[in-house]
Amino acid sequence: MFDVETNEPLFKQWLDRLDSALISNPAMERRVRKDIRKVILDVRSKVIRDSGDAFKNGDPRGTRRAIRTSVYKQILGANINIYQSPKSHGTISYFTERTLRPGQRGGNRVQPSDRTIQLQSYPAEDRGFILRFVNSGTDGRYIGGRNGETEADKIRFILNRPVTPHGAAGWRGKITATNWFKDKTEPQMVESMNELATLIDEEINKVLNN
Repeated sequence: MFDVETNEPLFKQWLDRLDSALISNPAMERRVRKDIRKVILDVRSKVIRDSGDAFKNGDPRGTRRAIRTSVYKQILGANINIYQSPKSHGTISYFTERTLRPGQRGGNRVQPSDRTIQLQSYPAEDRGFILRFVNSGTDGRYIGGRNGETEADKIRFILNRPVTPHGAAGWRGKITATNWFKDKTEPQMVESMNELATLIDEEINKVLNN
């Protein structure tokens, strides 16, 4: 949705013209929705294109494709968001099969666990949760230890803890908030509002002048 000042005379006049066009031609609403969908998808494409710098290590699995848009059914409007899709897009394997020559030793003999494979199998469209982590950040996360420990206790515990096969204990770090979504989206939404107004003006003129 676009935030605009509705007390401006010109905007009120524009709304009156739009109302007249919607009343006089039942097909006008469908045309406006088509224009809204075109504009919001264009915003999504630009945000995906311009958001690469938010991912310091790159985005090799196309996580930005999880940016979603929706056009409202009950009112004339749309939004762009990084909420999780309500439906799964299936799975995709990022593990490539290796073909070894006779007598050739394999590389890493530790096979990934089923859980690791599951976590690595999200297609790009289902990775909205990662976009939110990058945008809003996360708290520091510690695995292992006991309740009530101080940070010094935890560090001492990590240093003295025997090494486990999967490195179960330790700090898992935190993600610093970047607020990239708002920074990349707002300028595009302002620009798209002008584009949408132009498209709707063209539709209004077609209806009112016929």
